[in-house]
Amino acid sequence: MGAGRVRIRRQGRGTCGFSERVVPTFGVPVMVDKTIGMIAPGEYDALAIPGGSENYGFYEEAFDDRFLDLIRESDRRGKLYSGHLRR
Repeated sequence: MGAGRVRIRRQGRGTCGFSERVVPTFGVPVMVDKTIGMIAPGEYDALAIPGGSENYGFYEEAFDDRFLDLIRESDRRGKLYSGHLRR
């Protein structure tokens, strides 16, 4: 595999949240595959972290120790991660 290429693995993908039902900014409820306590960094090649706004509790979750620990452990393992922050 050349530089700049990422191998996509379909195994182990899914959605995660702090509760089984998440209501994002646009109000469409999403049922997640796993809650944050069920996630192990070794199960995934990458984390895609959607953004949010303060009005919807984004900052409370973004600075939650469980979430930060997941990001730190993923980084320690050399995993890819991406996020978006909107103010």
